[in-house]
Amino acid sequence: MDLAGQKAYYDERWAREGGANVFEARRAEAIFERIARAGLVRPRILDLGCGRGWLAGALSALGPTAAIDLADLAAARARWPAVEFVTADLFQHPLPEAAFDLVVSQEVIEHVEDQAGYLDVAARCLKPGGLLVLTTPNGWVQARRTRRELEAWGLQPVERWLSRRALRQLLRLRFEVLETTTLIPGAGSRRSLLFWNSKKVRGLFGAIGLGGAFDRLRCKLGMGLHLIALARRR
Repeated sequence: MDLAGQKAYYDERWAREGGANVFEARRAEAIFERIARAGLVRPRILDLGCGRGWLAGALSALGPTAAIDLADLAAARARWPAVEFVTADLFQHPLPEAAFDLVVSQEVIEHVEDQAGYLDVAARCLKPGGLLVLTTPNGWVQARRTRRELEAWGLQPVERWLSRRALRQLLRLRFEVLETTTLIPGAGSRRSLLFWNSKKVRGLFGAIGLGGAFDRLRCKLGMGLHLIALARRR
């Protein structure tokens, strides 16, 4: 699908969808946790591919926030006037260089054909030593979901899922990788995940007070539905 078709798709989708769903909320929690650990004080923030704009609105409580997306952002501008929203192709729009302390990218890189170029844009926008927090579907788990599961999840015009290893390799071209892990275990029904995603097994660990530890182990082993990365611009 060409760029005009993608814009039409996202204009319609974001106009139809409401607030954050449970997966978005859990990813946002993980993003804010990493921002808090970094100890940033009133950072200048860029939401690179902001979708409906709700995350940019939340981020603006931390510091001056700009956000860019291909889709129409009129509704987001009205709802979150403190955010500087820009509707444009991020590869073509002249974003300010070395201007931001923090770039946030939630579920964007998998929908971009030029993934290395996307990370180049993020790096150029960051000040030296600035931080990138990025989430994306876990390609290893996506490969272990059925077609029916993927269609119910909602496929978009471009889907280029990355494994944790592939994401780290891309990031290392421009960044020092501080962390890559996974979030939200439980997805996938192929044979290699049957034991780990069994509700009975999870229930047994929960019954002895180790349900949280079991979930953290699954995420550490790379079984979460989403990847999250924290990286610093060199």
